[in-house]
Amino acid sequence: MRRISAAAVVLLTVFLVQPLQGQVVAKPPAPGTGWMGFSWRPFPGGFPKMERDAQGRFLLPSVEERPFPLISGVTVCSPAHEAGLRIGDLLTRINGLDARETPPPFRESKPGAVQELEILRDGKTLHITLVEVEAPAEPLDCENPSRRP
Repeated sequence: MRRISAAAVVLLTVFLVQPLQGQVVAKPPAPGTGWMGFSWRPFPGGFPKMERDAQGRFLLPSVEERPFPLISGVTVCSPAHEAGLRIGDLLTRINGLDARETPPPFRESKPGAVQELEILRDGKTLHITLVEVEAPAEPLDCENPSRRP
């Protein structure tokens, strides 16, 4: 088990647990940053129970004890959709590193950045390469090439 401070627990709760209550709502990325078009839940079975050490600090479960993140949403016409990512896939590796790491090991998020994902679907390991695009300012339209990323 790895020790983390109470402040880190508050941040984890604010940024991970609260958005996971009910439906996942993705915030639009900042202008100039990359976008892949999927959302995921880092703790699909709920936030893990956290114990305290003798000094009262919270102990975060080791990476090996955490579940793999679950793909919870894929935007139609997005790079993730076109690469074949599906809701329910388990994200096992990101750019060759364990997807259960905190923070997740994505490369710099910018248009043109390449993210190598390894997923588990129906007991089979699949490799997906995503190239980030500029986040769309309006809803995508798969039939209209001018409104696609």
